[in-house]
Amino acid sequence: MDKEKFLQSGLIEQYILGLTDEEQTAKVEKYAMTFPEIAQEIENMRSELDDYVMQYLSLPPEELKSKVAHATDEENHKPQPAQYITRVAPSRKSSILLWTLIAVLAAFTFIAYKGKLKTEHKLEKMAVAFAAFRADCENQKSELDSQGKIYALLQHSATRPIELKGSQLAPDATAIAYHNPVASKVLLNLTQLPTPPSGKTYQLWADVEGEMINMGVIDYSMDDFQEVEFIEHAESYNLTLEPAGGSQKPTVELLYLNGEV
Repeated sequence: MDKEKFLQSGLIEQYILGLTDEEQTAKVEKYAMTFPEIAQEIENMRSELDDYVMQYLSLPPEELKSKVAHATDEENHKPQPAQYITRVAPSRKSSILLWTLIAVLAAFTFIAYKGKLKTEHKLEKMAVAFAAFRADCENQKSELDSQGKIYALLQHSATRPIELKGSQLAPDATAIAYHNPVASKVLLNLTQLPTPPSGKTYQLWADVEGEMINMGVIDYSMDDFQEVEFIEHAESYNLTLEPAGGSQKPTVELLYLNGEV
């Protein structure tokens, strides 16, 4: 039996209540010597049992016990009428049995209380695990929904791929913009592009009758399709290198990609 199974076996509770046989007692003490945390658990349970018993079991004060005993002795020495059954004071053996019974009942109540705490702890752990599992399912569902929408747009009959080719600054750079005028959407996929310098970012522009209109800052670290602003009547798409956060107007001399719509 490993340590965790031993902790859950209930032997510790039986041990501190004196309900184990010699073999079980030896096993508990062996585990306590081998694992300090088990020894500490035994001490903790003993302390909890003491607190529990002190809370729910309080013996009568010595003065009250003395008065009760004195009154009982006087009653026993009085002559008893024949028609009444003689009352006999409880014997010491009966008192011991009574308090033993109370102690056993308290012990079983304590064991049930400990079991309740363990069950509540397990339920709390299960609730946390379930919440994490549920959140993960929600994230996966959201991701699947997003991927489904992308796939539907790519398969749409009105979607047309537009290749953006590299300029003299990056001749080997490429990207593909998936243009759909019916759905008014554009998806951009960066296939090959140099890593932007620190403090710089890529930004996409639509050329409409000679005017460059901002389509949004591009997330270079994203290796999947990313949606950008749809601009009607765009004649070409152009990708420039801009300061982090984007620009109001494109830096034409830092044009990296462009393609006709």
